[in-house]
Amino acid sequence: MGRTRFLIAIIASCWLFIFESSDFKYFCSVSRELSWKQIDSV
Repeated sequence: MGRTRFLIAIIASCWLFIFESSDFKYFCSVSRELSWKQIDSV
């Protein structure tokens, strides 16, 4: 469950970054890819 909460936190911050600046869209996509890779590895 810890990983799930961590993933939710990343997604939440992702949306904030997108609204703050378009430059963070790249960071958001990268973080999301890394998160999904971690889930797949588990």
